[in-house]
Amino acid sequence: MPNKYLTDISNNVDLSLNAIIMDGAIYKTYCQDYCYLNTKLTLFVMKLVNHYRSQLVISKFINKHVIYLILLDYKTSTKQILCKIGYTKNFNERDSSLCTEYKCNNKLVCIREVNDVTDEQNLHDTIQKNYPNLVFNIQLKKISKQEIYIMHPKIIDEFYGANIQLRNQLYIEKEKTKQMKERTKQLLIIEKIIANGYSIKDINSMFKLL
Repeated sequence: MPNKYLTDISNNVDLSLNAIIMDGAIYKTYCQDYCYLNTKLTLFVMKLVNHYRSQLVISKFINKHVIYLILLDYKTSTKQILCKIGYTKNFNERDSSLCTEYKCNNKLVCIREVNDVTDEQNLHDTIQKNYPNLVFNIQLKKISKQEIYIMHPKIIDEFYGANIQLRNQLYIEKEKTKQMKERTKQLLIIEKIIANGYSIKDINSMFKLL
């Protein structure tokens, strides 16, 4: 069942950065207090969510391997504010299937490019090790969902703080470095040739013969 309370609040949240107060008290708040019965924390979470959503450019992630963090509009008996972290190669398609799977609406909070599903699993391992009290078990059709968490600022910290080095970017950097070394080598050769009394015209002729 959709949690109408979340929808009502999210439609009436102040989006200004001044409204987002990332102080120690918020971070030290017990995870069980992050529920819809706590109006102050609910408003804080929605301001935080809308702040990150305002910076998203979804078009950058089309047909890319990504991990995402969504706020689940999922109703529980304890009324915790829940989020889910997942991996996909097609976010738009996955976003639609999540609504069907959990039978609720959701809000995308964060998204970032990764190499593959291994990066997602490493992130889950880190969160579940460092913040086991933020793990929230949901059973759907007798299947336990292992990717659900109580929506706490620490989850976003871990999401963006994960050290993920994209292999394609590393390849590009290596190629750039290789080209720079080759260019430097050529310049050194040119300097030596000039030192031996050859002109730029002579050098150009030599390189044409190579």
